[in-house]
Amino acid sequence: MKRALVLALAVAACAAQPSLTVEEAHAMIDAVGRGESTVDICTREGRASFRTAVRTYAEAQHEAGAIWPRLFGGPEAIDVAPDAGELAVMGGLLVGYVEPSDLRGDARRWASLLNMGMQLNADGRTFLRGMERACAEIMELQQLMAREQVETVRLQRSIQRATERGDHERASELRERHARRAVAVQRRVQRLIEQIEQKVGPLNPA
Repeated sequence: MKRALVLALAVAACAAQPSLTVEEAHAMIDAVGRGESTVDICTREGRASFRTAVRTYAEAQHEAGAIWPRLFGGPEAIDVAPDAGELAVMGGLLVGYVEPSDLRGDARRWASLLNMGMQLNADGRTFLRGMERACAEIMELQQLMAREQVETVRLQRSIQRATERGDHERASELRERHARRAVAVQRRVQRLIEQIEQKVGPLNPA
């Protein structure tokens, strides 16, 4: 009787686990990275949903023969510009709510090296444990970085097109706009870092 009850509870628990299609998983990861998701990473349920999405999409990319996130493709991928979703995954790995085991193939190996580097450092361990107290600020910072990444790529493409058609005045104007934006974003980043440090201590202790 007890064995039957345990089995029934186990089946019910498995049935209750949310499942996602690859498309839904990708959409969730991208939305979290852009700060447009209804998933609240600051809650246990939200982090569990995000990890499910990461595992689902990572498995699909691995089966397709792709390395994802692309920036974990090894040293040769250092120049790859990550998209918003990849930045969200990287942030999750650094904060601790995404694990290297959620990825596949070479991406898992490189993520494990990153994770080991954090875990073997005493300050890193303190940082990871303390991040829970600054989740809202971390998510805001992560979303700011993701949006800035997307905008930077757009501006770079616009500059390239202007240069190719010989419109150097327009290209110069766009570069100045990008420089002003970068300064403004850096100020916002610094303010967020100060707020985070008030809760978890210095991010780069001497």
